[in-house]
Order: sequence, then structure tokens, then C-alpha cells
Amino acid sequence: MIEEAMKKIDELEKRVAKLERLAEGPSPKVQFATSNRYQISVVEFLREKKPYTAVDKAVVFAVFHENQSGKDVFNTEDILSLWRQAKETPPANINDLINKNIKKGFIAEEKVEKGQKKSWFVTSSGTEAVNKGFQK
Repeated sequence: MIEEAMKKIDELEKRVAKLERLAEGPSPKVQFATSNRYQISVVEFLREKKPYTAVDKAVVFAVFHENQSGKDVFNTEDILSLWRQAKETPPANINDLINKNIKKGFIAEEKVEKGQKKSWFVTSSGTEAVNKGFQK
């Protein structure tokens, strides 16, 4: 019974987080130039944000994906693809990095799957952390 209650609380917290995100209006996104000539690459974005850990890189890639694709939801393949585009060695366990960002409140699980895979979205605090850049 306690386990069911905890599961229900977790689901409700996710729903509230999504509603809060919607209520705040559009999330503060990193501004990208509209002309292809001035678009920023994933490598440039990574250098600008200066993530120090693989956990930080995962949320940076998620924000980059959100801004470039115009889609709020991502899955592991989206993030791994950006990792490869940046010529970075992909992590052995991307799900672990995503889970660590969930614990930080930077990423939340999306109820709807993307391509029959579990999907997530970047929270407003995740976007804010990336926009500020990372500190050692």
C-alpha cells in the first residue's frame, strides 16, 4: 500500500512539474540566430556552456536538442547522437546521467514515449542552469 502511494505521489509530482512549466509560459531558451549562416554548432554550444562533468554535458545536449529541433521531448538516442556530433566519447550509461539530472531537478520524465522509447524534457531549472553556464 505504501509503495502504491509513493508511486502515485511520484506521478503527481511529475504532473505538477509539467503544469508549472506550462503555466510559466515558454521556457527561457538560448537564443539562436535564425539564419543558417549564424547557427551555433553543438561543439560551440558545449564550449560556451563549459560543462565540467558528463552529467552537466547531458543536460547541455538536452537543451541544445530542444532549441535546435524545436521539440520539448528527447530520448537517449537524441542525446547520444549529439554526443557523437560533438566528437566526444559517448558515456557508457546515458540513462545514469539522465537519472542524476532528474535528481538535480534539471530533467523530468515525459509520460508519452518518443519512438517507443522512454522520453524526458528539460525543466525550467535545467534550462536556467545551462544558460548560466557551469562553475567548478
